Amino acid sequence: MSDLKKKYRELSCKLLNPNEIQQLSKLRPKFVVFDTLKSWILILICFLLSIRNTNIFFNLIALIVITTQIYSLLIIAHDGFHRRLFHNKNINDLWNDFFILGFMGAITRINNKNHLTHHLRLCEFDDPDRYKYQSKGRSSMMEFFFKISSIPLIFYSFKNIFIKPFLKNKKFNNKNKKYLTIPSYSIRDILIIFSCQTLIFYFFLNYLSFLKLIYLWFIPMALAQSIDIFRVFSEHSRPMIDEISDKSLRLSNFKINCLERLFFSPHNMNFHATHHLWTSIPYYNLRKATILVEQNAIKRREIILTYKSYFEPINNFYQYVRSI
Repeated sequence: MSDLKKKYRELSCKLLNPNEIQQLSKLRPKFVVFDTLKSWILILICFLLSIRNTNIFFNLIALIVITTQIYSLLIIAHDGFHRRLFHNKNINDLWNDFFILGFMGAITRINNKNHLTHHLRLCEFDDPDRYKYQSKGRSSMMEFFFKISSIPLIFYSFKNIFIKPFLKNKKFNNKNKKYLTIPSYSIRDILIIFSCQTLIFYFFLNYLSFLKLIYLWFIPMALAQSIDIFRVFSEHSRPMIDEISDKSLRLSNFKINCLERLFFSPHNMNFHATHHLWTSIPYYNLRKATILVEQNAIKRREIILTYKSYFEPINNFYQYVRSI
């Protein structure tokens, strides 16, 4: 076990005891069903209202609402990656794929590999999400603002999600001296994605238009992905070189206003340090877990970095770049 993993293990053991973790890790699927259906109902209302409404202001509001709800669904899907939606793994994956990820062209079984590796390798050079938060490549104002816009990173993310699963060649792992098979889509996966995409295209092309398919579906999906990249940078970046930042463990929680929660961290994802330390805790218990963590941290003199806004670490990094 690496020194970083030992630090994570020690910190998690100090801040919550096994009984607390067990209680907080209990699954209540009714919250998943309610939250998933709520987001889809809001999206569907926007779709239906836009059938005969050509008002620019209304369509802008619809785009914003759809973006927030797509991102809300992606946060639920994130718990699905950890198999924390339902007790049964197959039901977890079926719900996650058919009600969320299939509409984004993704699959739990494939995309959770990338995300679970991020949890295992956070603060290490082989973290597949390291490009989202590292200081390297952001040392000038131009690089910083270009990457904070998420424009170059969203294409990299697109490649990880949609291109790599089609590659059936093997990837060499230098550390373990063996080949790892890159997972690829099965017939079941293709059928789910085909069904979800057919449903979306059929609805838009028959009741709306191709232009609104772009405006009310593909653009909100791209914006939701950009928001996610922005959030990850705020949560894991540090205003210093990567070698020093990695030693800090890169764990952050956020106590933010309702507006930032709506756009950047639905479903308690602002308690991100808590999630990283105990991935078994479902999203609806993260707030309660964080309260216990804060109480225990004071007793044991441990510190978890807490920000009051997602823009605070952005400003800190901006000041760091200016000082270079």
